[in-house]
Amino acid sequence: MNSLELIASLRKQAESIHIPDEVRPAAGISPIECEPGTSEYASDCMRRYNYEAYLEITNPETTVAVANIDDDAIMEFELILGAYMDAYAPNRTNLKNYVKLVSLYLAFVAKRPLHPPSIMAPDSEMGSSLRSRYYCFVRKTMPDERFPICRYCVAYSSI
Repeated sequence: MNSLELIASLRKQAESIHIPDEVRPAAGISPIECEPGTSEYASDCMRRYNYEAYLEITNPETTVAVANIDDDAIMEFELILGAYMDAYAPNRTNLKNYVKLVSLYLAFVAKRPLHPPSIMAPDSEMGSSLRSRYYCFVRKTMPDERFPICRYCVAYSSI
């Protein structure tokens, strides 16, 4: 499969996904209004980041660079993400489909981190991007066994 085929598939899937209200960004609220490092801040940043990616997927004007994608990597990614969502959001089919759609796009088409580069998680340093390379300071402290989805993220574990 290549990136154009994947984005076409994601766009078709997006037509049938109901987006739960809790994943839409809150109108008029900036993540800056939340205290960096709090779960509210992280949640709001994720909500906005994922929704912007969703809008890119559904926008036919979004430019996609052609690249080959390993079908086995996509299948493994979907299995790992499915297990993660089953553990942390059981019985939330709409949310699971939405997160899968956005995550596939970010990892394999847009080649951007699976979470916003600016997010600051509790007890961590802030993720950053330097010269178009993304760094995740949480990733270097988390083993791949705990969050195996991280191995598909383009963010590096340290500077």
